Amino acid sequence: MSLIEKLSQYFKKFPGIGERQAARFVYFLLNEKPADVKEFIQTVVDLKKNIGQCAYCFRFAELNEKVCTWCRNHGDAKILVVVEKEAGLETLQKSNLAAKYFILGNLPRQKELIEKIKKEDISEIILAFSLTPQAEYNEGILRQALSPIITQKKIKISSLGRGISTGLELEYSDPETIQNALKNRS
Repeated sequence: MSLIEKLSQYFKKFPGIGERQAARFVYFLLNEKPADVKEFIQTVVDLKKNIGQCAYCFRFAELNEKVCTWCRNHGDAKILVVVEKEAGLETLQKSNLAAKYFILGNLPRQKELIEKIKKEDISEIILAFSLTPQAEYNEGILRQALSPIITQKKIKISSLGRGISTGLELEYSDPETIQNALKNRS
C-alpha cells in the first residue's frame, strides 16, 4: 500500500468522509508548503497532549484542572442538560441557558449520570437528544433508568420541544431554533 493510499485510508475513518474526500485531503497536504504541513502535524500532536475529558461533563477541552471552564462557572446551576455527544453540547451552550451539561455518549455513561443526579441538587433534567430513531430509543431507555431517582428527588424531566426537525442532528441547529426548543420542551 502506498503512503497516499495509507493516509487516505486513515482519513476515511473520519465521520462522513468517503474515499474521494479522503483522497482530496491527502492531495491538499501534498500541495501545501512544508511549514504548513509541519504546523498541522504539530497541532494534532498538541491536541492529543493538551486536551482531556472534563471529569464532570465528559467534554473534550483544554483542562487547567480536571474540570472544564464551563463546569467551573456553572457548578451551582439547578438544571442538568444531557446530550449524546460533544457537538450537541457546544450547540446548546450557544443558547446561554444557565445549566450544567453531561455528555452521555449513547448510554455508556448512564451509571455515572445516575450517581451524579443522586449527589447533586438538581431541579430539572433536560434530555437534549437528536431527533433520530436511535436517539429516541436511547431517550426511552434513559427515562426508564432515571425514573426511580427523579420520582424520589421530585426532579422535573423534559425533552427538547419540536423546534428541531425530525432526523436532524442537533449540532446542525441554529441558536434561535435551540432557544425555541428549550422554551417548548415537554
